[in-house]
Amino acid sequence: MQRFLFLFSLVFLLSNCKKEEPVLFTMPYQETFEIPAGLNTIDTHHFVLSNISSNKANFFSANNVTDDDVVTINPELCRMTSVLNANYDFLFNVSIRMYTDNPDTYKEIFYRDNVPSNTGSQLDLIPTLVNVRDFLVAETFTVEVVLERPRVPSPEFIDTVIRMDFAVR
Repeated sequence: MQRFLFLFSLVFLLSNCKKEEPVLFTMPYQETFEIPAGLNTIDTHHFVLSNISSNKANFFSANNVTDDDVVTINPELCRMTSVLNANYDFLFNVSIRMYTDNPDTYKEIFYRDNVPSNTGSQLDLIPTLVNVRDFLVAETFTVEVVLERPRVPSPEFIDTVIRMDFAVR
């Protein structure tokens, strides 16, 4: 009986493995925003970066790709960097969301729960597995940085550069 269960499990696992599409190219974006000093520790703070140009036409033509060639576009890399080397150790949870027109239709693209208390002036976020093709083939999109319950009030104004890369498959 155990052998049967083992063989059944093995066949089930192997049948669900899909070959992942190769990455055709990467779409990088860089935006800046300012975290004000004194953010309270009770609220969730939202920073909306609107009307970011997707530059889809330039990316696609430079890589000889058409809309039909692109199956998925997935978040790949995200880094928040302080311009003046301020520390992000006061943060607790960070979420990056993306949408086009309606904020209620957002998709979380990057996150970091329980930011380490020894975090310096750079914070790497974890990509989700969501497909954001619909957002990045539009002319513009919006990114919302959500800072949930900072550990302590933000100690100073922090000019932040956020770098996001998306893998086109």
